[in-house]
Amino acid sequence: MATDNVVLHIVLVGFHHKKGCQVEFSYPPMIEGDQTDSSKLPEEWKHLPFLALPDGCHNFTEDSTFFNLPPRKSYTAQTTVFAVSCYRQIATSLLKHKESDVTRGSVQKSVVVLTQEPVFGLLLVKLKMITHAYFEEKDFSKKEILKELYDHINASISKGKILNKSFGLSPQPLISKFHHKVLILYKLLLLEKRVLFYATPVNKLVGSIMALLSLFPGMVESGLQYCTKRSNELSSTEEVSAPSSSITNLVKDQEKCEDLTGDVEKMKLEENSDGSYLLSSLNNGEVDQTNLASGSSGLWNSTSERASSIASSLSSKIGSLSSVLTSTFNSADNLDVSVWFSPNDLEDDQHHDDVSRLSFENSRLEIKTDSPARSRHEDESQGLSESDKKALVDESFDEAILGMKSFVDLSEPNLHEPLKCNALGFPLSIFTQGYLCLPYVCLQQYDELSYNLSRGFVAGASNMLFTTQPDLVDVIVDIDQGELLFKDPNLKRVLHLSAADLRFADYLVANVSPTDELDEDDGLMTSTNWEGGDEWIQSQFSNYLISMLAVSLPREGGAKDIQDFNQAFMTVWKRSNNYQHWLMGKHKDIYNVKPAHPFQAQYTMSDMKLRLQHNLHGSEKGRKIEDAMSNANQAVVNSGKAVSSALGSAKSAFSSWLSEKRNK
Repeated sequence: MATDNVVLHIVLVGFHHKKGCQVEFSYPPMIEGDQTDSSKLPEEWKHLPFLALPDGCHNFTEDSTFFNLPPRKSYTAQTTVFAVSCYRQIATSLLKHKESDVTRGSVQKSVVVLTQEPVFGLLLVKLKMITHAYFEEKDFSKKEILKELYDHINASISKGKILNKSFGLSPQPLISKFHHKVLILYKLLLLEKRVLFYATPVNKLVGSIMALLSLFPGMVESGLQYCTKRSNELSSTEEVSAPSSSITNLVKDQEKCEDLTGDVEKMKLEENSDGSYLLSSLNNGEVDQTNLASGSSGLWNSTSERASSIASSLSSKIGSLSSVLTSTFNSADNLDVSVWFSPNDLEDDQHHDDVSRLSFENSRLEIKTDSPARSRHEDESQGLSESDKKALVDESFDEAILGMKSFVDLSEPNLHEPLKCNALGFPLSIFTQGYLCLPYVCLQQYDELSYNLSRGFVAGASNMLFTTQPDLVDVIVDIDQGELLFKDPNLKRVLHLSAADLRFADYLVANVSPTDELDEDDGLMTSTNWEGGDEWIQSQFSNYLISMLAVSLPREGGAKDIQDFNQAFMTVWKRSNNYQHWLMGKHKDIYNVKPAHPFQAQYTMSDMKLRLQHNLHGSEKGRKIEDAMSNANQAVVNSGKAVSSALGSAKSAFSSWLSEKRNK
């Protein structure tokens, strides 16, 4: 199925007192040949009714949500289907036309738009108005307005011509809630872990997730095409080994390696004079010798039963060794980073005194005209043609890549990034190769996450049951409380913010006014200033990411700049899928960017105060101290008011008594 329409279907979902959540109307019908009132669903979209009517939605008069669906097998373009849903409920007594199956005191319905483009904010504005008008009719049998919505959106929005798909996804509430920790969230997504966001109501949950994604250049616009494709659904050309989920697995793998090493040591492979090979099996001092065939085919020359047994054993053990090593390398980001680095490497804040710094007030991205690639070949490029100069730059870039430790086969064309990127390599291939982005998941999707069908995910849930499963996620982000709960303390250490990172985060917090609040009518920020506005915040994070990519490339004297981004984080990130894909893309424009943290500066007393403030906000003990200090201050204020009031009363009473004495 191929269509140029932005909107695929308009769906009406209702809650039936016996059947539960079900589709009541779809236009055009989702199953070809069915009527618009059919409740049948494609197998790929079996969870749609439960996503459209989120858990706990009956506690709210109205709500809205975003969610993603996998493409149907009949679709030509196997890319994500995006959904925007508006939910409302109305008292049954207010209905002009009440259907026979309405037995409860209220009716709950949701209008859903299924689209090929991730224009969540733009569609939400239109959908809220249409849903309000539909409920104002007080007669749900009048569905003409839903058909008109389908025609209107497809006539007004053209596929592939929407420039700003992040419209309405404001990151300002996210920064106001999480403060400095918003940068930890940003870097967490780069590590491709299992991250669960939790909040109620659902509109706050999905809005926060999509606002965070909008901080990655091009991510909302074109980086979510494969975000619903689970790892077990990848084709053979795309499939990659899923990383191990725990350090325990790595320990078991290590034990397998040791056992295998012991077995291999008992075998001895010798070359005969005729080019064939002789395998000696050393068991309790006895030697069994079997000839192996020469040549690359590796077939056994002998047909004896003993030779076949040894061949099978050796082949299985070599295969086990290969799988163990692959699992170990792919799981490198779960290792205890304290094994890799000394405490001096991890606590990088004390290494800034002897480093040349820029003034951290200058947060603009600087273009470096004397980049390492250019300076290294400046003399060689003199007098060369344009094609020769391009070849020289290609050679420089290849040397840089080959000099780095890679865990992806750079010669394999099928592993290259599937996303269409710009000159700097954006969007990053985070949500590819089975890494999921599900802004909202219902309880019925729990098995899809718990069966390890994917190598990781970013998901949002409003059901508390998801947060009670410790083996399901690596990090729980509580949006209501503004907290991050880490399952693995090593991961928290990897995401430790350096002094330069804290300056950058503090600069954002200082410029985003905490008084800015979401407008209840359209979900947009009331502030219209450039500095501190949505596009300004997105540009700051874009500059930060570009600088971090520039610093990640090997160059002379670059180790100190890496410390500004946390060396442990950089090491783990370089092993991620998205970084490896970016590295293979050969985005040479990155050499024009100055490889330095945008807030690089000398360590000062201000940084010490900032670190203390961050630690107080980031720990339970710190928050208790702040609460105690706040309560003490409030008690002092209240005591002062009480004393002042008592003194005033005493003074008034004394004045009255003195007046009476004088009158006498």
